[in-house]
Amino acid sequence: MAQAKHTKNSESKPTPRKVTKPVLHKGQPDFEYVYHGADGHPLYRSQYFSGKPETRQYKNGVWVKSKGPGSMLYNLHLVAKAQTVLIVEDEQTVDSLNKALNINPESSLTTNKIAVTCNWGGPGNRNWDDTFTYLSEKEVFILPFDDSNEKDFFSQRWSLKVFKEISNHVDAVIVEALNRDGRKFKPRIDAMANHLNNSVVSAIRSFAPNLFDPQRKIPDSPEFLFIIDNFEKEAKDDEINEVRLIINRLNKKYEFRYNSITMLPEFRKRGDDRFKPLDERAENTIIIDYNANMRTAKLTDKTLSQFLNSEYIRQYHAFREYFINLLPWREGESEDYIEQLAATVITEEDPALFYKMLRKWLIGVVATSLWKGRNDLCLTFVGGQGTGKTSWLKRLTPPALQEYHNATRLDFSSKDRFYYLTSSFMIQLDELDQYRKDEISMLKDFMSATEAKFRPVFGRRLGIFPRSASFCASTNLDEFLQDSTGARRYLVFKIKDVDFMHKINMDLVYAQAYALFRAGEKFWLESDEVAEINERNEGFRSQTLEEELLLEKFAPAELTYPLREFFTTTQILRQLNTDSKMILSIKQLGRALYKHGFTKHTIGGSTKQWCVKKIFADSQ
Repeated sequence: MAQAKHTKNSESKPTPRKVTKPVLHKGQPDFEYVYHGADGHPLYRSQYFSGKPETRQYKNGVWVKSKGPGSMLYNLHLVAKAQTVLIVEDEQTVDSLNKALNINPESSLTTNKIAVTCNWGGPGNRNWDDTFTYLSEKEVFILPFDDSNEKDFFSQRWSLKVFKEISNHVDAVIVEALNRDGRKFKPRIDAMANHLNNSVVSAIRSFAPNLFDPQRKIPDSPEFLFIIDNFEKEAKDDEINEVRLIINRLNKKYEFRYNSITMLPEFRKRGDDRFKPLDERAENTIIIDYNANMRTAKLTDKTLSQFLNSEYIRQYHAFREYFINLLPWREGESEDYIEQLAATVITEEDPALFYKMLRKWLIGVVATSLWKGRNDLCLTFVGGQGTGKTSWLKRLTPPALQEYHNATRLDFSSKDRFYYLTSSFMIQLDELDQYRKDEISMLKDFMSATEAKFRPVFGRRLGIFPRSASFCASTNLDEFLQDSTGARRYLVFKIKDVDFMHKINMDLVYAQAYALFRAGEKFWLESDEVAEINERNEGFRSQTLEEELLLEKFAPAELTYPLREFFTTTQILRQLNTDSKMILSIKQLGRALYKHGFTKHTIGGSTKQWCVKKIFADSQ
C-alpha cells in the first residue's frame, strides 16, 4: 500500500507547451480578407499592410499558426484593384471575398466588381455554358492553375488557352494557383479543359462581346497582369523531347520575360531581384554555363534565340506594371498632387491655366504609355538659360521609369526615331528652336502618330508597334514656332521661376493621373481650347518671310475704302517676288493673308480676289 501511495504521489504534472506567437503588424490594414468556415468561425485571415500580406490560420475560431495554406489568400490586393472578377473556387471562398470587397452577390451585370463562383462540384454548381452567358459583360478572369508537383497540367492547359484568347482585350488576367485540395477535382478540371478546347473562341466571344471592338484592339497589346508560376518538374530524358527538356532546364535556373516596350527579352537568375536585358554577351554566358553542366540535350544559340522570341516566355509591360502597383488615389479623399506639382512652376500666365493644362497633359501621358490613346500635346517651357526648366522636365518621368526617358536630339534621317517613339515613356526636346524648319514639320507628324512601322533591333521582319512616348520641350527663344500649322500641339508657358529641386513624389502624381484616366477624364483639347491655344501661341511664333514682305507692302482694306485694290494670291506673290528678288511660297502667303484679316471678294462674276490697300499709296 505504501509503495502504491508513493507511486501515486510521484506522478508529475505535464509541462505546458510554450507557444511563441509571431510579431504582427499594428494598426489598420490596407486590405483584409477573411475566409469563414461553415460554422461561421474564421478559418484564415489575410491582411495587407503597405501591400505586404500577413496571413493567420484559425481552428474553431482560435488562432493556431501564422500562415495558412490556400492560394486564395494571396495577391488579393490586386484582386481589389480589378474591375470585374471571376473566381474559380468553392462558394465559401467567394462569399468571404464578397464580404471583403463589399460586393452584393445579387448585384446586376453592370456592377463594377462582382465575384462569381464556378466550383467543381456540389451544391450551386453551374454549367460552363451558363457561366459564360452569365458573365456577358465581364472584363477580368481569375483562372485556376494546379501548382502541385504531380505531373498534371490540365488546369494549366485550360488557363493558358483562355489567357491567350483574351489577353489583348481585357484589362487584367490573373492566373492563380489552386490549393492542394484542388487536386481531387482533376476530372472536373479536365472536363473544363475539354469544353474550352472545343469552343474556346465562341465561348470567349459570348463572354465579352463588347471587348472585341476592332477599334479597341491594338496589335500585340499585352493589356494584362499575368501571375503564374511556370516552373515544371523536370522529367526523365526518355519521357520528354529534347526541346522541352532544354526549356525545363532553363526555366529551372532562370526567369525570362519579353519586354513589350523595348521589344527585347530580359532575364534573371532565380532568387535575384532585378531583371536584366538579355544581350549577346548574356546569351553566350547562358549557353556556356548550360552546356558545361549537361551531357545531353545541348543548348545552341539557335535554340535559345527561338525560345526567347517565342510565346513560351511571358510578356511584360513595364508601364502597365508601374501604374497598377501605385497606391490608389481617390477623388475627394486623396490630396491633389498634380496641383502641388503645378505650384513648383511660376509662369507669366494664369496659374489656373497651367494647372488645367498640366493635368490634361499628365493624363495623356498615362493613356499613351498604356497604348490606350494618343497624347497630341507637348508641354513646352520658354525661358532663359539657368532657370532649371530642363531639369524640371526630366523629373516628369518617375524614378522607376527613368531608363525609358529619352533626351537625345531626334535625328529624322535615322530610323531609330521610330524605335524611340515606341520604346520611350517620355521624349524630351531640349533647345526646340534649334530644329530646322523641315525637322519641325516632321516633328509635327511624329507627335500625331499612334504607331510606327519598322524592323526591331533583332527582328527579321517589319512590324507595326504602338506608340508609348509623350513629348515635353524647352527653348530659350520666345519666337520659336515657325508657322501656324501644328501650333496647337504645343502647350507653351513662359517661365518666371522653377523649383527643379522640389520634393513632390512623382509616384503620387501619376497615381492621381492614372485614377483620373480610369475615371474617363478627357486628356484632349476641345475646339474652343484649340482656338485658345492657337491664339496664345501666336505670341511665340516667328514670322515667315512671306508674312514679313506682305505686311511691308499691303494691309487689309474695306470695300468702302476709295483706294482699295483687288489681287489674286498669285498677283500679290508676283509683286513680292519682284521687290525681294527671292523665291517665295504661295502656300505660306495664303496663310499669312488669312491670318492678318485680308478678305476675298468675287470680282467679275467668277474670280475671288483679295481686297487690299498698298501701304506706300496710303502714306502719300
